[in-house]
Amino acid sequence: MYVPSRETPRKSLVATAAALLLALSLFLVLPLANHVSFQRVRSEGGLSSVPTSPPRTVDVRSSETPGIRLEAAGDFPVPVPQVAGVERKIELEPLPPPVLEPHVPAKQREAAFFVFDVADLDAPPIPIHRVAPAYPGELAARRLEGEVLVEFRVNEEGEVLDVRVLEETHPLFGRSVAAAVRRWRFLPGTVDGRRVHFRVRLPVTFRLDDWSTPERDALALASDDGAGR
Repeated sequence: MYVPSRETPRKSLVATAAALLLALSLFLVLPLANHVSFQRVRSEGGLSSVPTSPPRTVDVRSSETPGIRLEAAGDFPVPVPQVAGVERKIELEPLPPPVLEPHVPAKQREAAFFVFDVADLDAPPIPIHRVAPAYPGELAARRLEGEVLVEFRVNEEGEVLDVRVLEETHPLFGRSVAAAVRRWRFLPGTVDGRRVHFRVRLPVTFRLDDWSTPERDALALASDDGAGR
């Protein structure tokens, strides 16, 4: 009769544990060996699965091109474009030298541009040639009398210009006075010794009783009533 030994179950357990340990070792070692072989094959073929450093971002800010961002892989330097400045040459024309005008007294400056009144002259104007206005025959026959206010300008040569009848009681009186005054001549009027243009306003009265001496009214430029502004 066979009697089993008590040491048999113990040996079986030891053998089973050893087999499990061997299987676990193979399970852990085989994947690592395959990974090493894969890395070696890729290295021999010129490839490498070793990860490189992530791309580096370089900010390039320029006053001419704002907002541009350049990305470069690895540690290679990134060339920054250089924009050449534009030179602007502005040529300024030289200013002409200032021209100094000679000093002229204020009264003489006015004399070159204005027509003076009789009261502004150095002396009252002196007529050197006078023609009396004719009394219109039609108005004399009708025994009509009248008045005329005439204005005229005398130039630097003493000639009468710009004769205007300002007031008249009858057109025939005005025409007679204007025709006569245009033929008058004066000594030139002066301001500070310089010849100037001046303006005269002259009232002329037509009276039947005293018309035999018309110069008393028509030509009395030097009197207070005969000359004015």
